[in-house]
Amino acid sequence: MVLIDNQWQRNYQNPIGRWAGVGPYYAMFPNEFAFDVVHRFTNPGDRVLDPFAGRFSSIYASTTQGRDGTGIEINPVGWVYGQAKLHPAAQDDVKARLKEICRRSRWFGIRSQRKLPEFFSYCYSEKVLAFLLAAKSELNWRNDRVDTTLMSLILVALHAKLGSGLSNQMRQSKAMAPDYSVKWWQDNGLEIPPTIDPLSFMLKKIDWRYQHGVPTDIGSGEALLADSTVKLADLKLEIENDGKAKFKLLLTSPPYYDITHYHYDQWLRLWMLGNPPWPSKTEDKHRGRFSGSLAKWLSYNMGQGHLGHLIGQRS
Repeated sequence: MVLIDNQWQRNYQNPIGRWAGVGPYYAMFPNEFAFDVVHRFTNPGDRVLDPFAGRFSSIYASTTQGRDGTGIEINPVGWVYGQAKLHPAAQDDVKARLKEICRRSRWFGIRSQRKLPEFFSYCYSEKVLAFLLAAKSELNWRNDRVDTTLMSLILVALHAKLGSGLSNQMRQSKAMAPDYSVKWWQDNGLEIPPTIDPLSFMLKKIDWRYQHGVPTDIGSGEALLADSTVKLADLKLEIENDGKAKFKLLLTSPPYYDITHYHYDQWLRLWMLGNPPWPSKTEDKHRGRFSGSLAKWLSYNMGQGHLGHLIGQRS
């Protein structure tokens, strides 16, 4: 990211711009927008809050401009993206861990793969699927910085157009339904997934991401994997009892109720993080989250700050 004529523009030739793109995510707002809002309405050292952080674009824009950002996200896919962007591990450590996972993949051959629905044999080659099963089994993405970073890069490449990802032809921002995908591949002569060596493929992805290093001299960034309606109470106590400053800016995109559903749209990436190998929908937990008690909490804990959000919810 670079500031030109008081306008933020994407630039892949610096570490901030290159790491900003970690995490294809449905209904994400532009990075340039997040950088601009943070730049205009806060000063270095101010606190920024996003209670529905998604892929943590707002918090990343805050920390890389010297602000202290706190993001809360209930979807583990978004949290992995955010944690990797805010706290990327060293490149050599990530590459070493990748090689270890590839060595482990020999234990996840055809016998393990036959337990999965037919979608997976159409989507991935046997070698790629063995690698994914090994990564799914071995990576401690919740607690280990190296594993979180590697998992984030695997999730980015998990499905995309042919040649860009590890999969057969698919959209990158969301996973299509299994039955639809299989029929589409059959109808379009793509019954056989592409032959890809996961080690060389992922090494290239890692080298590209780290080509200009990682962001330095940044503010404090916090990625919380939690339900915002619960976690906000903890943040309130920190302000009241621990003397932490109130938030200067709220920058968020509220849940897209009746528009999209992350359990369904991200089912394949969620499978990599421990969910079942098929799409599912949970009971709606998002209706009304940006009203009532949440609005009262924000009015009390924002100080003399700015409350700005993208409208994306019906309630």
